[in-house]
Amino acid sequence: MAQKSKLIFEYEKKFYEIYQRSVLPLLMQYEIERRAIMLRLIFLEIILILVLCFLSYDLIINRPYSNFTLYIKLAELIIIPVLIYIICALPLNHNHKFVNKIKSSTITKILPAFGDMQWYDKGNLISENELQASELFGKFDHRDFYDGFHCNYKGVNADISETALIQASGKNSVNVFKGVVIRFNANKQIKNTTIVSSKGDMHVLNGFYMSWWLILLYIIFIIYGLMSIRNDFNFEHVDINTIKACTGIVGIIITIIVCSFKKLKLEFNNSVKLEDPEFSKRYNVYSSDQVEARYLVTTAFMERFNNLQTAFGTNKVKCSFYNDSIMFAISTEKNLFEVGNLFCSLSNPKQMRNFFNELASILALVDYFKLDEQTKL
Repeated sequence: MAQKSKLIFEYEKKFYEIYQRSVLPLLMQYEIERRAIMLRLIFLEIILILVLCFLSYDLIINRPYSNFTLYIKLAELIIIPVLIYIICALPLNHNHKFVNKIKSSTITKILPAFGDMQWYDKGNLISENELQASELFGKFDHRDFYDGFHCNYKGVNADISETALIQASGKNSVNVFKGVVIRFNANKQIKNTTIVSSKGDMHVLNGFYMSWWLILLYIIFIIYGLMSIRNDFNFEHVDINTIKACTGIVGIIITIIVCSFKKLKLEFNNSVKLEDPEFSKRYNVYSSDQVEARYLVTTAFMERFNNLQTAFGTNKVKCSFYNDSIMFAISTEKNLFEVGNLFCSLSNPKQMRNFFNELASILALVDYFKLDEQTKL
């Protein structure tokens, strides 16, 4: 990321002043509560693990010698998976409650360090219509919202949303996106939609795509069907299994063609050819206006966008210019914007330092991409 601006330095100084004066004493009170919760949790986990070991030993070693003991074995078969789930889920559940508790008490105290910024723990700052208008994501029917911030930095309004997008299909689900979505005022007129995404990103352009393991399963079925056809190539003894296999192959091929048609059409009609061959190797650029796309995706933009992946520690970054706005989607599996958790001492300033760096990195995008200037990127 580019060097910190003078304003970011001012934010940092004020952030640590507020932290030392108002937030740290509050965290020390929570530290006492954290230790008490951890002691109770460890004691409960030890008991549950001992019970699990006893039931597992009884299930494996002792053989049933009556109907009663057989029923006990069946009960153990049910109880053991439940116990394993509780042992794994209990720490996560306690941590989730503790994180939310300290977050609601401390974030409102620390945010004034960032100037005009508000925190939202409920409700979506960036609407689903906005996400769809950006065309940065594949189709989704479920959305999880974690944290959101609205701010005005250097005259640029920004909405920041930590979110997960999921497409459910029957019992299967596809993770369309997990990370942070940032929407800025572009401060320049944008008439059409231009998208920059990494090569191989299947969750873009509002398309629906099947997960890789389903595609692999389809390929296996296709190979099986072809082998069946080959075995019965003389058509003298074509059995019902071959007919089923062939019918399945035709259905699968039609499904893949239908699901891929929109993307293939968009790539054929709207792909933008750029002068930088290295950038074109790593990213796809789509736009309904080739001239405007080249005005937006300049050499300077390409250089900054390349470096953006390193700055956020991820190789999955994409952006969209649309409706006089610019949206960045940064994929990450990390839990962002945490000021502390159950498994780390609250006297350690590492979590608060990470919190500042995460927000400061996002605000620095305004400086990095010069979004506050009425000029070309």
